[in-house]
Amino acid sequence: MKVIQESRSAEPLRTVKGGPLARYVEGWRRELSARGYAPHSITAHAQLMAHLGEWLVATNRDGAALTDEVIEEYLRVRRVAGYRNHTTTRALAPLVAYLRVLRVVPGPADAPPATPMEALIAEFGDYLANERGLAPGSVYHHRRFARVFLTELGLTEAAGLDGLTAADVTSFGVSQAQRRSPGDMRTLVSALRSLLRFLHLTGRVAQPLAAAFRRCRDGVSGRFPEESKPGRSRQSWPRVTVTALWAAETTPF
Repeated sequence: MKVIQESRSAEPLRTVKGGPLARYVEGWRRELSARGYAPHSITAHAQLMAHLGEWLVATNRDGAALTDEVIEEYLRVRRVAGYRNHTTTRALAPLVAYLRVLRVVPGPADAPPATPMEALIAEFGDYLANERGLAPGSVYHHRRFARVFLTELGLTEAAGLDGLTAADVTSFGVSQAQRRSPGDMRTLVSALRSLLRFLHLTGRVAQPLAAAFRRCRDGVSGRFPEESKPGRSRQSWPRVTVTALWAAETTPF
């Protein structure tokens, strides 16, 4: 078994991948980046995931065994081993929450969703995983953007979905396009299509609002116009292009 040589000081070494959590490390890094974490913090948190995965292997466990009690056991072992960082439940909480959303580790026993919106998002996640067969990482990001959409529109109760219109969707998209990268907008549009389709299939909205989206194509490539221009990186794409993409995506057939 590969042995992790993680730094016990405040300066982490390069991330080491291993154990049953290895497949989730890159997704975790992307999520932390989207949350605005600094590069050195991203490395430290990804390294913590790798260390936890290796400990699970060493104790003949997998992610499903990570109950609250096992998490406390891991933290005790980490402290005894001399680690000075990420040795408390609070420090591990972001990682555990991420893994619980992916259903890699169990959630609190029999804890019902705290709000009707959370219940809806949980049902949406089950639909994505079981009916559409999406990978855990995709389910996580679809749920995340569904929560952003429902929260920003104030749709905390199922009853509020009855009045949802294409204009609401377009307004939300334009506001998001002003502050998101093209890649983030692609994920958001995909997630929102899935959410609107789910809401229609389950009878929560009367109109099939997902059909209001139309792909923005450059010839037959389906790419952003700027993506095909030599010497232009994604970081240099103007915000107006992202807004234009959303406008094209939401133009009714």
